[in-house]
Amino acid sequence: MIYQDLVTEIEKLPLAEQLSLMETLARLISRRVVKPTAPENAVERVRGLIKPVAGETTPTDAQIRDDYTDYLLKKYA
Repeated sequence: MIYQDLVTEIEKLPLAEQLSLMETLARLISRRVVKPTAPENAVERVRGLIKPVAGETTPTDAQIRDDYTDYLLKKYA
């Protein structure tokens, strides 16, 4: 059947059957369009956030502790 033949036949159907057909088509098409993707690993998603800027070194534990202490002092002072 070609497209125009399908349209002609669908026009002959009662409204309830047309609506049912439309819902079925929408469901079939949405399954083809929206393909489920594998969930990303949390480490892969945040990897770029923890990279140091080019030319900079990674802060030491002491530097991180001092920065956090300063943050808390400013926040609660």
